[in-house]
Amino acid sequence: MAAIKKATKNAGKARKKEQDNPGRSVWRRDSEAQQISGEMGARIRRFREQEKLSLNAASDLTGIPAATLSRIETNKMSPTFPVLLKIMAGLKISLTDLISPDNAQKRDNIISVTMPGEAPSNSIQGYTHWAPNTDSAFAHLAQPLIFEVSAKNLDDAGGLKGHEGVEFCYVLGGILTLHFEGQDPVDIPEGGSAMFAGKIPHSYIAKGRKKAKVLNIVMMDPVVNNGKPKKPFGVRTG
Repeated sequence: MAAIKKATKNAGKARKKEQDNPGRSVWRRDSEAQQISGEMGARIRRFREQEKLSLNAASDLTGIPAATLSRIETNKMSPTFPVLLKIMAGLKISLTDLISPDNAQKRDNIISVTMPGEAPSNSIQGYTHWAPNTDSAFAHLAQPLIFEVSAKNLDDAGGLKGHEGVEFCYVLGGILTLHFEGQDPVDIPEGGSAMFAGKIPHSYIAKGRKKAKVLNIVMMDPVVNNGKPKKPFGVRTG
């Protein structure tokens, strides 16, 4: 009986510790998420170093404390989507570049084919993304993404954000609520679509219990951009 009581007591302590520190316990258990987050952190560090930015300089650009950036880069912390948006905006890193595998082919194919299951993916709080055709020579003009949206409010989605280019979205499943700054939200059911100027701060939210699945394409104008390759998902505020 004493042994049973002791085991029960220890289990209770473990449960309480997990409840008090849920993020940490989930972090320990989910090795796949830890690996994905580690790869993303390594890419963020590589981009920062390529731009010859110190952690303090990157902190100034992103608004994220240098210590937090360091923890993300060294896989001691998994970034939430709002934090990731700040990193993308400050360092001008595209979402495609962040989730593409390190051994991805160069973007020089004039015909790019991605078979089912081949598109690199990543899951962040509120969203799961797939990025097909990352080896296309036209990725600087148009890069498709497939979003699985689970965010139910603007906080989960990272708020309203704008960027360069023209954005197109087509709802593959569920109901998407599209938020725009200064406008009433628009509910778009499966089969519906929207096209708008990316500079308008906006956000994707899933309506109801089901996740929304969306095909998203941001297109760049080569004339406006003087033909210079730009990363279409270098997200910028307002």
